[in-house]
Amino acid sequence: REFDFFLLVRQWPGSYCSSNDCPRLRDFGFHFTIHGLWPNYSNGSWPQFCTPEDKFDEDQLEDLMDDLEVEWPSTFFSSENAEFWEHEWSKHGTCALDIFPSEHSYFGHILKLHWRYDLSAALRKANILPSTSTAYRAQDLIDVIDDTYGVRPLVHCDDEGQLSEIWMCLDKDLKPFDCDTSQEGNACQEVVIPPL
Repeated sequence: REFDFFLLVRQWPGSYCSSNDCPRLRDFGFHFTIHGLWPNYSNGSWPQFCTPEDKFDEDQLEDLMDDLEVEWPSTFFSSENAEFWEHEWSKHGTCALDIFPSEHSYFGHILKLHWRYDLSAALRKANILPSTSTAYRAQDLIDVIDDTYGVRPLVHCDDEGQLSEIWMCLDKDLKPFDCDTSQEGNACQEVVIPPL
């Protein structure tokens, strides 16, 4: 059945990469990277791997490659970024072909959304910066993003209380709206943003 909305998921790589090897990641300072754009159902479930016949083809992304290497590097797949992109396309992109009829359209639109809703710029302006010694209220991050972009995101942290991801909810016209807090599975009250 048709999905209801998208989650635009960006990760703070400093948390994962502070205790794991991330050979594909370059240090651009306070710089969130893309995890993906995921079709979701309103009940908290999601479609996945919708059309296995739509195989990932890296050649379709040739003109986007420089931007993808910077904005969408793999922190989990150590062998190459394309393995990560293939996973995101196969699992999520193939479920949104009515919105993004091609692989190029999917990745190109996500890059534009990532730049338009620049998390680092919003938080930096509010003086919320990576630090090993400062813990921030998760609500403060939410408020800054709400003040900047007019919508409430979901802030997620790992088991150590470090910022892992920030999710923004988008409708099928790619317009942001307030996320439903009932989907906050691994939310935190306080969060540390470790430097990369």
